[in-house]
Amino acid sequence: MCYCLFNKNPPWNFVTRILTINSTQLTPCMKRIKTQTAAPLIVVKPQVTQRGLDALKQLRSELGQRLRREVAEPRDKEKGEDGESYTDKDYSHFGLQSQFGATCALIQEAVVVPEPTDNKKVAIGTTVKITRDSEEEMWGIVGQREGDGMKTISFDAPLAEALMDQEVGFDEPITIKGRTFQVKILEISISIAGSKPETE
Repeated sequence: MCYCLFNKNPPWNFVTRILTINSTQLTPCMKRIKTQTAAPLIVVKPQVTQRGLDALKQLRSELGQRLRREVAEPRDKEKGEDGESYTDKDYSHFGLQSQFGATCALIQEAVVVPEPTDNKKVAIGTTVKITRDSEEEMWGIVGQREGDGMKTISFDAPLAEALMDQEVGFDEPITIKGRTFQVKILEISISIAGSKPETE
């Protein structure tokens, strides 16, 4: 039996670990979950582009180097009433460890999305030119956590979600963060580019 553990703290919205256990290892709480859950849990793996995966690997390398340097540095700790206390440097180290672990988990679970073969529909790896309330914009659609909010947006951003799998000529109202815009797709191309200094 498999149970999926989700880290719900942003920005790490992905499956971090899958535990395989047998019925003898179930706690009373887990047994209740097993009984009350009618449908099996669905494992959703994060989707990234090859460029995004390469960036994550670079980030993992940089974080690993920073962690190794911090481990090698001597640190003085003050003693408190309850024993040894943590310094600001310790908390910084814990944060690095957490980010390093989350990055490693994301790399392990990530699925690289193949590059699109045509420009018929909006997909990860395409650039879409649109009008939003008559104002022209251009966005590159990228994988999870790859968007910079200025030229590219992740496919799971509200605007990108509404545009995914749509074709040129799409012209419908889209509601984003409580505001409704009339959005029309003008052009779709196979590349990552764009220009609009606004975070979705």
